[in-house]
Amino acid sequence: MDLELDETTGAILELPSQFGTDSGIEHYIELTDDKINSGHLINGRKYYYAVTAYAYDPDAAQRVIESPMESITAIPMEPGLGADIESTFDDLLEINHPNGIAGLAVYAQVIDPYQLTGDDYLLYFNTDTVTG
Repeated sequence: MDLELDETTGAILELPSQFGTDSGIEHYIELTDDKINSGHLINGRKYYYAVTAYAYDPDAAQRVIESPMESITAIPMEPGLGADIESTFDDLLEINHPNGIAGLAVYAQVIDPYQLTGDDYLLYFNTDTVTG
C-alpha cells in the first residue's frame, strides 16, 4: 500500500501499489500461456514482456519505488529445420562420477536447451573445510 494523489478529488488515498512477497529472486521463468487471450502461446506471434524491480520502505514518504519499465518482444518458434533437441527447459541432467568408489551424482538444470554444447566440464569440490 502507498499514498497516491487522486487527481479527480485532490485527496491523498492509500491504494495498492505492488503485489508481491519477500520470497527471493527468480532468475528465469518459463512462459507457456497467453494470459491476455486465455490460451497457449502461438508460434510466430509477437508477445511483449517487461520486468521491473521495486523496493519497499514502510517508513519512507513514498513507501514503494519501482524501476522504469522497458519491454522486450519475444516470438516463440518451433525448433529450426534439422534441430535435434535432446533436452527441454527444466530437465535435470544427471552427471555421475566416472571413476572410483564415490557415490557422487550432480544434477544440472536445463534453462536454454539451445545453448547446450555437449562439451565436457570438470567439477571441483573444496574438501578442506569441515562442517558439522
